[in-house]
Amino acid sequence: AGLQPLDMDVGKWLRKHAPSGTPIILAMNKSELLDDGSGSLAAAAGEAHALGFGEPLPISAETGLGMADLYEILHPLLEEYVLQNNQNYH
Repeated sequence: AGLQPLDMDVGKWLRKHAPSGTPIILAMNKSELLDDGSGSLAAAAGEAHALGFGEPLPISAETGLGMADLYEILHPLLEEYVLQNNQNYH
């Protein structure tokens, strides 16, 4: 289906409102539907890359594709967030 107008709107909103330095992880769900060797996944990744948030991470909630990679990206960010916020409360 490619990028939708809402995808572009969310990207624009994030660029405008996300605090500077906020990590933005671009995950492409339902990637199992495009991972058929036809180049569709690469084409979709190219479209998603155009949002300006770096290389998209193909994931599939249905098959588990990319979920370990997503965890590896999110885990240290969440640890840092928790540490920073715990310090703010003490």
